[in-house]
Amino acid sequence: KRQSKKISQLIDQVHDFQRLDSNMLHMVYDQFNFNSFINQLIFDYQFLAKNDTKTLIVKNTNKELFVKAEKNKLEMVCNNLLTNAFKYTNTYDTISLDIKERRNELIVDVSDTGRGIDADDQPHIFERFYQSKHKASIYSGGSGIGLAFSKRLVDLHYGHIKVRSELNKGTTFTVCLPIIDEMPSDAQV
Repeated sequence: KRQSKKISQLIDQVHDFQRLDSNMLHMVYDQFNFNSFINQLIFDYQFLAKNDTKTLIVKNTNKELFVKAEKNKLEMVCNNLLTNAFKYTNTYDTISLDIKERRNELIVDVSDTGRGIDADDQPHIFERFYQSKHKASIYSGGSGIGLAFSKRLVDLHYGHIKVRSELNKGTTFTVCLPIIDEMPSDAQV
């Protein structure tokens, strides 16, 4: 059932990307508790980590953080980053999800101790259809739209995304989003 949901989400992602290109993607922003959102999202990845003999660490701030975002679009971004972290790591590697607040921004770091991204590729990974030009690249496979789409979605949420990586040491993707100072009375928990 979970895999069927993931396939459906991937199909939705392709359709949304087409709408985004045509300036027809409509965003419906809700205010919700980001901590609760992550706790629900991470369940499938905990199962995946156990099956793949990988370690998944979630560091969540004790403070409740509220965002104004389109929940399913934000879920696409998080799923893309976590799926890539699992895809480009090996058995016994570690994937970390670190959530914190800094100067009225929600900071989400998705890190791994995996293969890393070549320095030549890093400036291009958010470009649509980009594939590594290196022979025998460990990055082959995939459509080359996941990170490009994630970046566009983060931009639509008035945030930004960046990457730090070192070959054979790992990668960290950082997503920064504006937070709401206090819980609105109509916020979803």
